[in-house]
Amino acid sequence: MAEAAARAYIWIAHQSPWVASRIDDTVAIASEMERRGCTNHLNFNDFNTSLLRPLMQGLPGLVRSVRATATCRPNQDIIAAFEMWNVLCFWLAVAIMLLNLLLPFGGALGDLIGVTFRYLAAYTLHFAFVRVPTRRWMLIALILLALYTSMCILAVFTVLFLVTAVTSFVSATANGLLLFYSYQIYMSLEDGAGATMDML
Repeated sequence: MAEAAARAYIWIAHQSPWVASRIDDTVAIASEMERRGCTNHLNFNDFNTSLLRPLMQGLPGLVRSVRATATCRPNQDIIAAFEMWNVLCFWLAVAIMLLNLLLPFGGALGDLIGVTFRYLAAYTLHFAFVRVPTRRWMLIALILLALYTSMCILAVFTVLFLVTAVTSFVSATANGLLLFYSYQIYMSLEDGAGATMDML
């Protein structure tokens, strides 16, 4: 497999040096994240615990938290709001998967893969914005999250089924709020509030 990957990389580099350079950048970022503990099982354990935290509040507490953070008022605890919406976006993906499994046009394999990717995305966001805040990783995550949110918004107006349009709207709203708080954390580092965190 390593030899096949090396041959594929050489072919890509010959066809498009720009794409090969982006692959090098991605590998470098992944290596740096691994060096800083991204694949450490303790970080995964902490994140998995945080997945259950909103559910353990009970419905009234969860509703209060959603209402308080959905208004995007200033002077909020942006880390707590970010973590809550990151977790809620994951559980929303799980709920949409279960709903799609009940519908005749749902696909179990595709939905399961989607939830797996959403879990990995939620963990990566948690790591990049909370565990080891780094401006470069945050900026990449912000761009990708903005693109995903835009896709959800477009899906609201382009899908044919009402249920899919509604779930796309809810997903776009939740991810939009996550994007808002992600940007707030990024700006707090840009303003120097967390400049020392990059030194970890």
